[in-house]
Amino acid sequence: MQYPQFSIRTLLAVVAIVATVIAAPAIMARFTWPVSIITIALLMGIAALLAVVSSRESGL
Repeated sequence: MQYPQFSIRTLLAVVAIVATVIAAPAIMARFTWPVSIITIALLMGIAALLAVVSSRESGL
């Protein structure tokens, strides 16, 4: 059985998603709700973009 090779970008995408989920309560406590929702959406968008780029590079 052959496993897909994961790149550094895949690892960065996973770390970015986990960090955003962990930081979301602190972001929501620090900013007003429209700013916090936009900030969390931007962070998740960057993580999703990293995931798409890494999956295209690895051929998944």
